[in-house]
Amino acid sequence: MLRYALFGTVVIAAAGCASTAGDNGWTARYITRFEPMAKCLYAPSPDDYSVAAQVLRRAGEAGVTLARADQPAVTGDYTIQQVADVATDVTWQSTGGPAAARQSIAAYARAKADRCSNSQGS
Repeated sequence: MLRYALFGTVVIAAAGCASTAGDNGWTARYITRFEPMAKCLYAPSPDDYSVAAQVLRRAGEAGVTLARADQPAVTGDYTIQQVADVATDVTWQSTGGPAAARQSIAAYARAKADRCSNSQGS
């Protein structure tokens, strides 16, 4: 019985489960390595969003700023933290623009993080 309960927990974690969410931000844990996740989030987007900067704050922690190309005031920041060898926490916080625009960029940021996690073979 315990084995089935533990397996269910691993499946949920592998999908990237949100531990917090709000209008301006969210936090999720992904079962993927820190470096590929950070590089993927820093990679240029082929759509209306652009990556502004990547800052390595310390080993195992980085920050990436994302902005809308057509609305530069609509921005947000990823904080990427290594929590284990194959587990990475990603926190998103919208930092500018009207509420609807913040919600839109937060949804885009979450979808990109989910794609980055899936592309790493987690």
